Amino acid sequence: MKYYLAPLEGITTYIYRRAYHQHFAPMDRYFTPFLVPHTKKGFSTKEKNDVMPEHSPGMNLVPQM
Repeated sequence: MKYYLAPLEGITTYIYRRAYHQHFAPMDRYFTPFLVPHTKKGFSTKEKNDVMPEHSPGMNLVPQM
């Protein structure tokens, strides 16, 4: 059986996923909240931080766009 961590907007940020991964049984995949590019510019700093590989070491992270 595979276990996935689904996103909850505003709760399951990279900080939450990293803490969960370090202190509990790791999930098979971690999904990010949906990322929507803005019309005037790219992604916000918060959105960029959420998908940066260095914030999710050892995790199978799946960004949702």
